[in-house]
This record gives sequence, structure tokens and C-alpha cells, in this order.
Amino acid sequence: MKRFCLTVQIAAVLLWTHAAAAPAGALRIGTANFPENYGNPFNSVSVTYGTTYSALFDALTFLTNDGELLPWLALSWTQEAPTKWVIKLRPNVVFSNGEPFTSEAVTTAVAYIKSDVGQRDAVSRELRGIVRATARDALTVEIETAGPDVQLPRELSLLRMPAPGAWKKLGVAGFIKEPVGTGPYKLARRTPTIVTFAAVPTSWRKAPAPTLELTVAIDPAARRAALQTNRLDIVNTAVAPEEIPDVEALGGSVFSDKLPSSVAIALNNVKPGPLQDKRVRQALNYAVNKDAISTVMWAGRTSVASQMGPPSVFGFNKDVKPYPYDPAKAKALLKEAGYEKGFQFVFEGVVGTVIQSDVFQQVANDLAKVGVTMEIQMVPNAKFIESQMTGIWRGTAAALPYFSPTYDALYAMSSQVCTSPAPWFCDKDLAAAVEAARNATDLNARRTLTEKVMALSHDTALGIFLYDTVTFVGLGPRVKKFRQDAGFIRYEDIVIE
Repeated sequence: MKRFCLTVQIAAVLLWTHAAAAPAGALRIGTANFPENYGNPFNSVSVTYGTTYSALFDALTFLTNDGELLPWLALSWTQEAPTKWVIKLRPNVVFSNGEPFTSEAVTTAVAYIKSDVGQRDAVSRELRGIVRATARDALTVEIETAGPDVQLPRELSLLRMPAPGAWKKLGVAGFIKEPVGTGPYKLARRTPTIVTFAAVPTSWRKAPAPTLELTVAIDPAARRAALQTNRLDIVNTAVAPEEIPDVEALGGSVFSDKLPSSVAIALNNVKPGPLQDKRVRQALNYAVNKDAISTVMWAGRTSVASQMGPPSVFGFNKDVKPYPYDPAKAKALLKEAGYEKGFQFVFEGVVGTVIQSDVFQQVANDLAKVGVTMEIQMVPNAKFIESQMTGIWRGTAAALPYFSPTYDALYAMSSQVCTSPAPWFCDKDLAAAVEAARNATDLNARRTLTEKVMALSHDTALGIFLYDTVTFVGLGPRVKKFRQDAGFIRYEDIVIE
């Protein structure tokens, strides 16, 4: 505790030496970074930027961190034909500049993501199945898709709405500097490290404070320090599991945000080697004490993963259970596969994931007990992304995220099938099951077929399934109520003193 408090004091001084005092009544949040071009609502689907996007913008639908699909700017959706959806919009919503929210906002947004410029943005790539949007009336939109897409309502949770008049007038470059959305706040002032927002009284989501101040501090210790010295009210992704008691002891609390992802070590069976044998991949799963990782390293606030996604994702198979910790069975499978004396493989992780690095080291320790050496190599994020795009890897294992921004278990299969541009894993039975699920025209059939994919992914052991992802949000004493869903802050639900 003394060491923690000293770290708090030092980091607080470093962070706030040159910082101005927050405006009276401000809600003060610390974040690791601001999204590049954060005034562009189509620029990213990362949960990392949820703090900023959720202040400014709203999408047509909303997914909670339990995977529940909620009406948001769209009140209802009906599939009139396999490739035609009709969306009914929420009435009496206005943008921060006074523009009314109507069908024009949706048609303008879709026209942009289908444009040559728009297709460079992340949201466009995620919604590439949309062909066009047409207004039927002021609050009714028809969306046409290239093929049957029973998951479109979930995908529309990524389509944030800019004010169409401001978007057309300012262009992308201008809108980035002067963003206009339906969220509870609008941009007031920005510096390289602090962005200030003013509450929008007319927003359909009410702001909890007249001013919102976002402060960027890359170092998690600095964000924790500012929380403990009451210079910040909320800090995102800054609290490690073992520090939760310290935060609570100083009058704060911690919110656990369950993400639509599972942490795993993906195993490459495309490259020649031991990992091409299913028995070897299963052995690695039996060799790792995942319960210990979940209980000790994550303070019991998460659960052991059994498949490519947590229970919140669509298509999660509840009948699939995690691999139990059984080193004896692991050794027996290795012997059966011809690796009684073990073997060595290289694992690639991303530089900067400190907590996960500890987890991966623990995995390596467990594997060593059955004679398998996992050499850990941490690479820069840019290099890691390059390897994903090209398929050129140093090793045969990697921290590929089993993540889905649309809470769809199939999403994580993008590089895990034979037909991927740069396949990481190839199993013909699994690939056929994925294709069948993707082509389903009925939601119930899609769910059943996806559950089959999850069972196959478990049995073929395409990765070492570790635990379901959770992040911790530190809350100061002023915060009496808080809700966040996969990085999206529910500002309208925040209560502060």
C-alpha cells in the first residue's frame, strides 16, 4: 500500500504540474488516447475510443456488454426481403447544432461509407455488405444489402450519425474540427492533452455535468494517480486487478466492463510443425492452469474461456465447456502425437500489453512443465498488424484477438478459415461450417449454425483459450452511478456529486 501511494503521489505530480484546474462542476475523465480524426464518426470501431465517441455521437442500434441489442436512434427494424431492411427512426431527436435527426442523416452516412473516400474508413469496411440507403419518409429508411444479412441490426450499432447539413457543408476535414452529433456533449475547446466539451441541453441523452473534460495520459499509473488525488473522476483501462482494493480503500470504486472478446493464444496450423496436429493443440490447452489465471491474475472478475468469444456474443455455445487443467492428459496426448520429449515454438504478442504479458509468461511456465517451450517475442503493434495483413509471421502462435464489435461469434473467424486472404488456421470442416453460418437467411438458423462453429473451434483447438476479456474503470468518490458498455460510456446514466 505504501508503494502504491508513493507511485500515486509521484505520477500525480508528473501529470498535473502543467495542467490547469478543471472548470467548476466538470466531469473529468482520463483516457489513454484520443482517436485520430475523432470528429469523424466512421474512423474507428475500436472500444479504446469509446469515451470520446460516446460523448458526441449515437448509432442506429446499441449493444450492451451483455450482448443485448437495444433500439437507439432506430426504434425498430424489419426484414422485408432477404436483402431489404426497413428502419424506423426515433422522433424528436436533434443534433447539437439544432438540425433535426431524420432519414437524411442515415442516407448521408451510408452514401459516404460507400464513396471512394469513405471506403478507407474502418466503419465502411465493417459495413461493406450495405449497398444503399433510401428514405421512404422523414423517419423511415430502407437499407439494401448485397446479400442476405440477418445480422444487419447488430452491424448498425457501428453506424454513428453525423449531422448531415454540417457534414455536407464542412466536408470530412472540416467536420473533424467541428463535429456535430446527437450525443450529450459538443466540442468546446481542445489542446494536445485536454479536450473540453459542453453539455447539449437538447440532446435526447442528458449530460450528467455542464462540462466534460477528457485528459489524455498514456501511462496508466498517471491516470490512477490523478484518480486517487481527486484530479480525475473516472479513468479508463488504468486499474490492474491487484490494485482494485487500493482504489476502494481510498474511497473510490471499480466498474468491470465486459468486452465482446476472449483472450487466447491463436495457434497456426498453416505453417509446417507440431501445431498442425490437433492432439498437440489440445494438449497445450490441457497443460495451462486457466482457473489460476482467472482467479489470481484477474481477481476472479472474469471467467475461463471455452471458445472464440464470451457468453455475451451471438452464437455462443453454452454446452461447450473449457478445457480442464490436466497436465497428465497433456503429456499423454503429446506422447501419442510423437512429441514425448516436447518441442519449441515462438509466440508473438504486442508491445504495451503489460497485464497480458504477465498472463503469457504464466502460460509459458505451465507449458514448460509438460516439456513444451514457448518463446515469447513482443513486437510493435504496427508490425503485428502487418503480419496479420500479409500472413508473414516469425512464429506459429500469436495474441490474435477473438473480438467482435458486433457481438457476433463468427466475426473472429475472419483469419481462421482456409479462404482468408492471409489464413492463420485452416480446417476444411470448420471452414464449411463457417460458410454455412454466414449464408443463413434465418436468425435462429444462424444462431444454431454459429453454435456448431464454436463447438468445432473448441474441439479442433485452434487456440489456447484463456479467459473472457474484461477491463476495469476506476471511479472516484464523486461518482455515485456509472455504466459503460464495451467502452461506450452511458453518460446519461452517470450520477456525480
